[in-house]
Amino acid sequence: MMEEFFTLFGVIAALLLSLALFFGASSLLLNIIKWNNYRGLRTQIADTHRSIGEEFGEKDYIAACDVQIILKKLYHREWPVIGVIRERREHELDVIMQKIGPGICFQARVVSWLLKCFGSEISKDRTERSYRFLEEALELVQACGCSRKEALQLVDYTFSRPLGEKKQEVGGVMVTLAALCAAQGIDMMQSGEVELKRVWTKIPQIRAKQQAKPMKSPLPGSLAPK
Repeated sequence: MMEEFFTLFGVIAALLLSLALFFGASSLLLNIIKWNNYRGLRTQIADTHRSIGEEFGEKDYIAACDVQIILKKLYHREWPVIGVIRERREHELDVIMQKIGPGICFQARVVSWLLKCFGSEISKDRTERSYRFLEEALELVQACGCSRKEALQLVDYTFSRPLGEKKQEVGGVMVTLAALCAAQGIDMMQSGEVELKRVWTKIPQIRAKQQAKPMKSPLPGSLAPK
C-alpha cells in the first residue's frame, strides 16, 4: 500500500516538475521573443528616424499626415513573430489615411512651406492669402482663355450677390477647379505637387517679391517673374 502511495506521489511530483519546467521554458522563450522584438523595433525606429531627417529635414514641423506616412512605412517592414499584429496595424493605418485624404496632407504641406518661406504673421494674414488666391485664380482662367471683359463681368455679378459662407465656397472652388481640370485634361493633384516642389526651390525669390510688393495693396511684388 505504502509502495503504491509513494509511486503515485512520485508520478505526481514528476508531473508537477515537468509542468514547472514547461512553464518556465515557455516564459523564458516568450521573454527572448519579446527582447528580440524590442531589439528589432529599436532598430526600426532608428532607421525611421534617419528617414525623417532625409524626408522632412527642411520643414519647420511635421504634419499629422506625415506621421501616419512614417508609421505606415515602419509597419511595412518585417518584424519577427508579430505578423498578425503588423497586418492589423497596417489596416488601421490604411483606414486613418483614407480619413485624412490626400487633400488634407497637401494642405498641411503647403502650410509647412508657407511658414518656412514667410513666417507665421504673413502666413496667417487672411487678407493677403485672399489676394494671392484671387491672383492665381485669375491667371488660371486667363490661361484657359477667359478675357478681361468677361472677368470684370463676373466680378460685378459676384459682388452684387449676398455674401457667401466660407466653407461652402471653398467646396465650390474645389468642385469647379476639379471640373475645370477635367475639361482641360489636367491632373489637378499632380499639378499641385509639381508646383509645391517648385516653390520649395524658390524661397529666396518669393521672399524678395513679397518684400517688394506695395504696402497695403492687393498687387504682388514684381522683382521676379513667375
